[in-house]
Amino acid sequence: MRKIEGMTFNTNFFNNYMGKIFAESFAYTSSALEKAFEEKKAVTFNLKRYTDEENCKYAKKLISTEEGQALYSQRQNEIYAYLVHKDIPKEKILIDAETMEYSISLADFEPYIPATIRPYRNKPELEQARQNGLLEGEKYEEETLISRIETLISLLEQKVKADGQAKNSKKGFLDAFIYAMSLKQVSITDIIDINYKVNVGQGLKRGYKQSDNVIIGASFKTCPKELVGLRMQELMNSYENEWSKEIPEYNENDEFSSQEEQDVKKNAYYKAICEREAKFHIAFERIHPFPDGNGRTGRIVTNQHLLLNNMAPIIIPTDMRSEYLRCIATEDYKTLGSYFRLLSSLTLTQLISQYRRVKKVPPEVVGEDDFSKETEIGTSRILKMDASSKKETNN
Repeated sequence: MRKIEGMTFNTNFFNNYMGKIFAESFAYTSSALEKAFEEKKAVTFNLKRYTDEENCKYAKKLISTEEGQALYSQRQNEIYAYLVHKDIPKEKILIDAETMEYSISLADFEPYIPATIRPYRNKPELEQARQNGLLEGEKYEEETLISRIETLISLLEQKVKADGQAKNSKKGFLDAFIYAMSLKQVSITDIIDINYKVNVGQGLKRGYKQSDNVIIGASFKTCPKELVGLRMQELMNSYENEWSKEIPEYNENDEFSSQEEQDVKKNAYYKAICEREAKFHIAFERIHPFPDGNGRTGRIVTNQHLLLNNMAPIIIPTDMRSEYLRCIATEDYKTLGSYFRLLSSLTLTQLISQYRRVKKVPPEVVGEDDFSKETEIGTSRILKMDASSKKETNN
């Protein structure tokens, strides 16, 4: 069984939810993943434009007559001959075994043949036709067969790269998060491993940055490369020793004089945890220890820290991103900590809702087999705390 803020969940359900539903949503908050999918979308759009009706007009004209069909076949053969000349393989070739990236092959060009065929093979032929007055004023006459093939090769290579980047960015993020979830504690070596997984397919070496980096738009400078190792050691020491001493003791199994007393101590306990995590997160992002993937790595580590403290992980929504960055820039750990607390509570609320859907339990009824006896009371507390946090944040 897995406990989150005193609530007991079935371990298989919890791991499945975190490893799939939460992890998917978490991954798509990554700006790197967003950029990768934007690039993939752009390439897909350009390929669609490559095959629009205007670009297929000449091919349709050819296949409408018997004589034209013969020229169509000739041009098709010339396309494949040129592709072979350009060393395009007949079968896909494995480029990277780690990321399972494959090259383009001749088969990839087949759907685009009609949009590639043109009246003239190269520029000399086109210019000769122009001088002889053979051009009919059609748009497709201005492009040669060779130029269309070169454009298509470039687009398909971009597609392979964009597809691979999107797949690797998502896979790397998910693999890193799942790996982090398995950790009983998070060491510096673990953080380095998480970053390496996040950057899979990027061709980056495992370890700290070898040259100084900057955060675009940031008002502060990141840690010089020579000091990264020292700063990370200092950060871990502060986290494990100095900041941990600031967290008040709390045990849900202790006896309390009233429910109010327990709520006060519980909220103070989780608030202190979130502020410690905010301190760590801010310091880590300002060190910026890796050549890439610092934001993703930092958020994954923060989430595992929360899980190790029996708190639900968080997803920072897009509309909170500017405030999140402000907290890092100004080292405002109290505000960021309050956001962490709020967002963790929202994840817990979603977790409860999903559990009820899976178990087909009505919202007002929760049995002992589903949660601890305190579930309904606990849910009420979470919602109250959520509302209180929102009010506190807005003040």
